[in-house]
Amino acid sequence: PSDIVSDKNHIYSERGIYNTVSEQAELLDRSVLTNEGKKLVGDSLFYDRKLGYGEAFDNVQMNDTVNKNMLTGDYCFYNELTGNAIATRRAVAIDYSQGDSLFMHGDTLRLVTYNLNTDSTYREMRVYHKVRAYRTDVQAVCDSLVYNSKDSCMTMYTDPVLWHGAQQLLGEEIKVYMNDSTIDWAHIINQALASCGCTVPKYTKAPVAPGQKGQIEVTYKSDGTWPGHFKKSITVRTNGTVEMTRLYIEGVMTEVKK
Repeated sequence: PSDIVSDKNHIYSERGIYNTVSEQAELLDRSVLTNEGKKLVGDSLFYDRKLGYGEAFDNVQMNDTVNKNMLTGDYCFYNELTGNAIATRRAVAIDYSQGDSLFMHGDTLRLVTYNLNTDSTYREMRVYHKVRAYRTDVQAVCDSLVYNSKDSCMTMYTDPVLWHGAQQLLGEEIKVYMNDSTIDWAHIINQALASCGCTVPKYTKAPVAPGQKGQIEVTYKSDGTWPGHFKKSITVRTNGTVEMTRLYIEGVMTEVKK
């Protein structure tokens, strides 16, 4: 076996090639690349020290012991200069920074790092297509998902379904805020449905925390085509104590002068 040590990197390999001029390595037999608390392992590895990236193939595991997250799959790309990574083919992301580990699976996983090498570093785990997420107290399915380590928020898009104990939550978009090993709160606005196409609702897309307020703006558009009295309804569904509320707008439309 060989150990190749440089400024911040350590390569352990029992079979492979390292070019000292180009500083590129092709490694086999479950070689290990370590960089400042991040460990990349795979059946085969390629590493370019000058460009600062590594690729791993088959039975891959990339573990970040500093930020306490892990990527697994059959292909992984990691850029040590930006802190960004991609995993595909049986890809699974694991966040073990809190009391309970959160597992996320999808066709493609993308780890994006912000404010690298600062005190305000945080990461987004973006999971695309056929997403499954699991933790002891929460399970979820959706088409795409973003987990932000800054506020421990998991946002699910496109036909999301969330199970928490005996509860099942559905919506167009679901945001789950986690606090250590428990769910702090979840925000869902399933939809704002109007009774006809002439009534157009707009509503707050950002999460509305308990005790705070959101806003629904409704516009009645008839362009004077149907003058006189009108009364239209808008149905609002949320995950609040009252799950469904019906709002009404009423007024008098003036006839268009020709």
